[in-house]
Amino acid sequence: GLTDLTSEAQEALVGLGWTRDGAEPEFSRAVDQAAEAAELLRASLTQVLGAATPADVDVRRAPRH
Repeated sequence: GLTDLTSEAQEALVGLGWTRDGAEPEFSRAVDQAAEAAELLRASLTQVLGAATPADVDVRRAPRH
């Protein structure tokens, strides 16, 4: 999760344009174009999280009640 990110990784996300929301390491960003959102996500995954391919991404979802 985001709480696993180092302070350097969190600062790198801010450097890419993410906005830190609150005291917890939660980030958001409003975009106008889908291409802009896709580029921000790609840069975040490759440059900050080290995911070279989609297979490197482990998607976890909270259980539904």
